[in-house]
Amino acid sequence: MKAKTFTLTIPGTPQPIKAGAPCANRHTGGAYIRSNEQSNKEKFRIGELVKARIEEMGGFEPFSGAIQATVNYYFQKPKHKIRKNSTPFPFVDCKPDVDNLQKVTYDGVQRANGKKREEVDTIAWQDDAQIIGCKVNKLWCIEDEEPRTELKLIEVDCPDVWVLYLSMLDEADDVLEGGVA
Repeated sequence: MKAKTFTLTIPGTPQPIKAGAPCANRHTGGAYIRSNEQSNKEKFRIGELVKARIEEMGGFEPFSGAIQATVNYYFQKPKHKIRKNSTPFPFVDCKPDVDNLQKVTYDGVQRANGKKREEVDTIAWQDDAQIIGCKVNKLWCIEDEEPRTELKLIEVDCPDVWVLYLSMLDEADDVLEGGVA
């Protein structure tokens, strides 16, 4: 049986989650963080792209089991980073942080509808806690490429999880022994 997969390309420069402004409630004196509208708009945009992709696929039964995620974030290389006669380095080694990028992507997939958790439809998965492993890369676009995010989700069953786990251990051993994973 072939593993269930879901792929999506999100056009545009990847956006990290941005912290909201700290606020105080005048009536209760309690503190809270106001949500950032820009991050919410990006999550909604991703959710709309997910819904369009599912319609294009002719429907999609949400993942119910463990998920392996692969996410590639492509950024336009700034002019000051382009040097003549230098070896091209394909990976982005500066901000934004990978975890902040992932949060917006995963929340966008999960929260395709509504602004409050109670109003959310299950679109691709029930909860991003189903993600048991992920491979994430921040890459520079090659010449005429446009910035984008490429997302691939694969539902793994129990034997596949053990194969994945053992391959991760092998890669860790290679790194510890001085090899390259």
